[in-house]
Amino acid sequence: MLIFRRPAEHPDFGEDVKDARAAIENAVKDGIHPLPFDERLWKREKYHTRFYKAQHGKCGYCEVKLTGLVGQMDHFRPKGAVWELPDEADAWGEEIDGGTNVHGRRIAREHRGYHWLAYSWDNYVLSCERCNSGWKRAYFPVVEKPRRGPPDANVAESTWLIHPFDGPDPVDYLHFNDIGMVVSRGTGRYGMETIRTYGLHRPSLVEVRAPIARRVHHQIQTFLLDVDEAQKQAALVWLEDFGGMDQPHAGMVRMMFEQATTLRWASVFPDDPTGSASKPPHGSVRNPGE
Repeated sequence: MLIFRRPAEHPDFGEDVKDARAAIENAVKDGIHPLPFDERLWKREKYHTRFYKAQHGKCGYCEVKLTGLVGQMDHFRPKGAVWELPDEADAWGEEIDGGTNVHGRRIAREHRGYHWLAYSWDNYVLSCERCNSGWKRAYFPVVEKPRRGPPDANVAESTWLIHPFDGPDPVDYLHFNDIGMVVSRGTGRYGMETIRTYGLHRPSLVEVRAPIARRVHHQIQTFLLDVDEAQKQAALVWLEDFGGMDQPHAGMVRMMFEQATTLRWASVFPDDPTGSASKPPHGSVRNPGE
């Protein structure tokens, strides 16, 4: 994962969704179910375009490249219902033939959704179909137990999920090995909940990440251990290329580099306007020449 910069709200958005917001508020007051969400509004190309550019043409969760404007606008906080996954790993689901469908993914509990955020610009993330329709869906783990009820104002519960725009920094909570597998890192539940909710451990994704991760590991070792300065510089050039914001799985590249070297990405690649994975990892920071 990477932390992207959220795109500025489109100037038409507020006016476009004004009536839909009012319809939801009235439906809630009148006890109407299901709520009348107008999906056409958040699917408009002019909105997709802004998120597509801000996310460098990639899914906000798994970082696969999206072809053109193909992608789904996900409500980070689910609008209609909220599901919880069971603690048992065998209930988290398995990918079916690398497709969108997930077999055996169960719901432990269901709660009311964040209907008041259905037309909130800050609640949107552009995602691939596999992440949105197959894995994340309405699953949304929160810190508070028990969950809060529908608020009188926009009071948000705290989530254990890493947000592609708001963080926290994935470098502190996710670890990728040299064959592209990802595991939880650090304290708290951020890593585990992010992995199992977005399906970042799914075999088709690991398979795509694996050749990149092998090369990244090799180049990092060259940078750290090779005495030949030309080889070290060549490794940095390769890492900078594959860690570019527009590259698929650049977040993995940056995390592997920062965790292995304790260097900030921006301290080695200062011309990169995006900085590190988002902020410096915990621990000491060395100068590249040391």
